[in-house]
Amino acid sequence: MKKDITYREIECIRENIDDFINNLYKNFQSEIDITKADESFYRRIAKYIIFCKMLKSSFDFKEIHIFLDNVISDSYYMILSIIKREKRYMYVNLRSIIENNIRMITHVMWESTHVTKDVFEKIKNEKYNLSREGYDLLRSEYREACAFIHGGKLLSPNLSYVLADCLEKDEMVPKERNKLYKRVERILKLFNSMLITEYTRIVNNVFYRRKSVLKYLIGSEMLELLFKHLK
Repeated sequence: MKKDITYREIECIRENIDDFINNLYKNFQSEIDITKADESFYRRIAKYIIFCKMLKSSFDFKEIHIFLDNVISDSYYMILSIIKREKRYMYVNLRSIIENNIRMITHVMWESTHVTKDVFEKIKNEKYNLSREGYDLLRSEYREACAFIHGGKLLSPNLSYVLADCLEKDEMVPKERNKLYKRVERILKLFNSMLITEYTRIVNNVFYRRKSVLKYLIGSEMLELLFKHLK
């Protein structure tokens, strides 16, 4: 790669992410073992956070800044909730990431409605090229998050039993975490694809002459999709 301005920007981003990971180790390694799979996932989420922050830098995205702010915040806290073994809060953040992405893509503002089946139906629009498998993943993950947050043991009539359950750490074993990581990465890829489809011109402007940065952050497949929509 030629060492131009874009190359230096990617190097700065890489150093930023390395520093972020090192701080996670520094703050939490004494509490929990961070595996290579964990670190790989945290790096991908860090790239996603930076991608969202770059989108937020565009004035053209002003109407959806609130959703980008929420997604950025939720992404940080999703990592922390996984590390701190707070499964319920992990699902709170994941549900919010799904909701805010859908609102960004479908232009459904907060005052309009809750994210219901009707709102989910909007992402079935042919222009998003969302497969049945992809749609089912988003719906099932959203339902599971809602059920975990508001259902299960929380519905028990015994208040002390529920309190004890809330105080107990609910850690996911590595195998369970790895499955979650794959689903979340798939979900973010689906949303990035729809976001690029919906906001092609704006995304292109944000990464004008910086396509290698876009590729580094969200992958070559998303860059190819952007070029396809620009034709």
